[in-house]
Amino acid sequence: MRGQANLPALAVALLVVTTTAGLAVVIADGAFASAQRDAGERATADAVADRLIAADSPLTERRNVLNASRLNAAAVESVVPDGTLIRVAVDGETVYERGDPTGPTARRL
Repeated sequence: MRGQANLPALAVALLVVTTTAGLAVVIADGAFASAQRDAGERATADAVADRLIAADSPLTERRNVLNASRLNAAAVESVVPDGTLIRVAVDGETVYERGDPTGPTARRL
């Protein structure tokens, strides 16, 4: 009789353990899915950002220092490969945009 009294407690414990394990798997799967990115797009974003702020770029005074007076569409297009969707923003203000870029973002502070 005593063993039968513990049966509901065992059922509830198994339900809790199963639910917790299921939720953990769902959360882990979501984390892995969001971490998968296209490495090619990320590499392109980094390369374009490096070109924009390179020491020999037509947009910079010296490495990592943009000259605002040189920041125009023609200068940006000379640095960015054709067909690349891009948005250049300085202090949150978009100064150049080609297409509707989404995906990887390269930030230089």
